Amino acid sequence: MPIPAHLGRFLRSFDVAYIPLLQRSYELWRQAERKAGVELLTINGGLTLGTSQSGTFLGSVRSAEEWGLEHQILEVAETNRRFPTLTPGKDLLAVHDPNAGVLRPEVAVAAHLKLAGGWFSCCEVEAGCRPPACVSTCPALGALLSVRELAGAAGSWALIWRQVGDGGF
Repeated sequence: MPIPAHLGRFLRSFDVAYIPLLQRSYELWRQAERKAGVELLTINGGLTLGTSQSGTFLGSVRSAEEWGLEHQILEVAETNRRFPTLTPGKDLLAVHDPNAGVLRPEVAVAAHLKLAGGWFSCCEVEAGCRPPACVSTCPALGALLSVRELAGAAGSWALIWRQVGDGGF
């Protein structure tokens, strides 16, 4: 199963006001990593491609220059040499952001819960259960757990939960 992720890029083709927020978020993710003892953010670099007059290209270059951010402008041949899986058209330039990275949100949530003294796992709870008579199957722990209290972060499928039972899960 793919690991969901969020991409962080410093070079922005739109509102550059986000750059200080992103810089601070990187500091805080690194702090959380040290405290939780787990990698949350992987810096792997990123590319923004566009024609020399496109808003995407010009905005990325502008944000890099305005904020003094490390970057490189790559011609097609250099993009092909360094990133052989890409085949940009002859009119496309690339702006390389060496500090772009990927954040794993589920791991980050689990790390923050751990730091807060909580516990996190992907568990399955019997449909229609009502505490204190619930049993949870937890494959990550290889155990059955008795559930006294339950908190859920259902995401976009929360409406399905509401339809399962009259107030139960």
